[in-house]
Amino acid sequence: MHIAEQGSGPLLLLLHGFPELSFILMVPPDHSPCRQRLPCRRFHVVAPDMRGYGDTDSPPHHSSYTYFHLIGDIVGLLDDLNEQQEPGRAEKAFGRYDCSTVIKKFLLIDKDDPLIAPPGVEIIDFLHTPSSLPSWISEEEIQFFAQKFEETGFTGGLNYYRAMYL
Repeated sequence: MHIAEQGSGPLLLLLHGFPELSFILMVPPDHSPCRQRLPCRRFHVVAPDMRGYGDTDSPPHHSSYTYFHLIGDIVGLLDDLNEQQEPGRAEKAFGRYDCSTVIKKFLLIDKDDPLIAPPGVEIIDFLHTPSSLPSWISEEEIQFFAQKFEETGFTGGLNYYRAMYL
């Protein structure tokens, strides 16, 4: 798979559709309004030529372009880029809070924009702790969640996200 890449930091993967290419990262920023908006200074931006486009292999039969193939290509790319969450990092950050605070911070997120912490800040530290609960959940229910996570820890739930690209 052919890719264009630029910048450093957390991975930002740009996937295109018809008739685009990874070319967007090769255009000088002053020649492209779209390119000017890419946060290449804060992220490791990667734009692949998708299967059948540009310099990436182009199998002739349409049966080679299913969503399973697309997902397989992207998973393979992520493996090649070796972009994975550091095991234990989130658990260590969560450990600075009691379980009920962690539950409140995640269960009661009130952001509409993408959930991205600033560089050098853990996501748990970026989220605020609500001062009051909404009517749809009680303190007893929060404590029930907290008690279960105190018994098992957060690793099992976080591992679903870690395994997403395996």
